[in-house]
Amino acid sequence: MQQNEDAPRRAHRGTGKRDPEETSSGHGEDRLDAALDAATDWLLQLRASPDDAGLHKAFTRWLTASELHGAAFRRAEKVWQVSGAATPAFSGLWENHADTAGSTTPAATVTPLRPHRGHPVRRAVFAGALAACIALIVFIAAAPPDYADADLSSGVAEVAQYDLSDGSQVTLNAGSALKTTLTEQMRQVTILAGEAYFAVQSDPKRPFRVVAGDTVVTVTGTEFGTRLADKTVTVEVEGGRVKVASGAASQKKPVATLTRGDRLFLERGTGEAMRTEVPVSHIAAWRRGLLIADKESIRDLVERIEPYYPGRIFLAPGGVADKRVSGVFDLSNPIEALRAALHPHGASVHEIPSLLAVVTPG
Repeated sequence: MQQNEDAPRRAHRGTGKRDPEETSSGHGEDRLDAALDAATDWLLQLRASPDDAGLHKAFTRWLTASELHGAAFRRAEKVWQVSGAATPAFSGLWENHADTAGSTTPAATVTPLRPHRGHPVRRAVFAGALAACIALIVFIAAAPPDYADADLSSGVAEVAQYDLSDGSQVTLNAGSALKTTLTEQMRQVTILAGEAYFAVQSDPKRPFRVVAGDTVVTVTGTEFGTRLADKTVTVEVEGGRVKVASGAASQKKPVATLTRGDRLFLERGTGEAMRTEVPVSHIAAWRRGLLIADKESIRDLVERIEPYYPGRIFLAPGGVADKRVSGVFDLSNPIEALRAALHPHGASVHEIPSLLAVVTPG
């Protein structure tokens, strides 16, 4: 990871775009989003290299450049703390510089939720959700997913790394399954479930193909991640170049060519695509035990957290599923991560430990 003062903005480098923080008035939300993205990236770098004096110096310059930076970094650390991590390791840095940066707007206090007792409406919602969940668990137990074709897989809360026969390496996120076909003529990996990160050995004569639903990613040698979700396929590039195509088996159409720092979301079935730029340190952050959400729906967040939970997570009716969440969460504590994500929306998590977690509106 490049460690210098400009690191959090490297996703904009070479694009010809201005950093959102540099835009004029009328773009307050964009400036806040940019500051939160930068704060998250600094947090990741500081955790990776806590003794790097040069990194601390560059971080201090960024932190004191704007009162918005201080508020954003405090929020990132507090979300990280509540999601299950230890007490913020770098709070002293921004606390020591609060005066030099000017007065800052206090970040919202985030505390773990506790289910409220004695409220008849909430009890009724929870009881109904619990009954539905028990039925769901029975159904799932009776019909487990069939990944008989998989030759690479990972279990609950397990990140597994494999060396392929062509010299490439694949890392599986928790609850993932792949099928590989490696011959003298072709290299192909099919994602049956979940998510994987690939470090591909260069071989121009045998392009490396990753199939995820109706999407095909083709490379010769690069580092990238691909995720197969219920409704979308995500492709993100850490290094090199990849080509993405989508559509029916006999009618694949080119969608995009991605390079370092690009992330592409593809809607399964329709092929509708949305391309964004992200800090490279955000790509496949689950390899470091982190979940980084950027305006992500609670429904999608639950889908990403569930492979780290030994039981099932159920979203009760009430409109919570479509609420949006941003933050950095610790996957080693999936339920606390979920509670931290839900807190701004006033929702609760009721748990039968290691068996069932129910998300309710209040």
